[in-house]
Amino acid sequence: MRKILALFIAGLYSSITLAQDVNPFKLKAGDPAPQVIIDQWLKGSADVNLSDGRTHVVEFWATWCGPCIQAMPHLPSLAQKYKQIPIISITASESYDNVNLPKKFVERSGKMMDDAVGYAKPGLIADNWIRPLYNPRIPVAFVINSDGKVGWIGHPLMGLEEAMKLSVEGKLNAHSGAGIDSVWAARKKAAKLMNKDFKKMLNSKNFEGALGLNDKFLESIPYDMDIYISDGNMHF
Repeated sequence: MRKILALFIAGLYSSITLAQDVNPFKLKAGDPAPQVIIDQWLKGSADVNLSDGRTHVVEFWATWCGPCIQAMPHLPSLAQKYKQIPIISITASESYDNVNLPKKFVERSGKMMDDAVGYAKPGLIADNWIRPLYNPRIPVAFVINSDGKVGWIGHPLMGLEEAMKLSVEGKLNAHSGAGIDSVWAARKKAAKLMNKDFKKMLNSKNFEGALGLNDKFLESIPYDMDIYISDGNMHF
């Protein structure tokens, strides 16, 4: 029997808002990318110079973040498709400064984490990249254009591939990036409506209709996951 996706997801676009007590500056598309500081490479390595004339992807995660882990398999496929784009995956939000936990996590992950993976001590890099966002959250990916400026910020599973494609074509900017976000916002809105209909069909034992609606959901939001970490206490 086909898998029924989790249309019962509580808060399809849940996120965390942190007190902006570190840096009032808001990092947004068009701003110069902050400096990448890696304390230790956990797998592979990459040139952290984001102003070398190439598109870059910088993605943030943590070992305790379930949605981050669920998004990880998507990055290696993008790395294969866009081999000219360096992808740097960074854990910078661990509960405390201990590289051993993420190091073991990466070792166990195998090819699920097949890009350059780095560890950064909690603090500085998160303060410069994550806290300045209008909605600080993880997982979060940044597409850096060839001019070293931020081209797009968002969830790795919702818009990253589109943003990478536009950046390589020299077409990624605040306007086109907002267009990507609008498309995904419409998909999430439609999925929430489908969720209500799905529950009604199950309650009325209309399983055939529910399966058909599940197929439509897969086309709209093809990921069985909570979108962002919804724990009220992120470790920056």
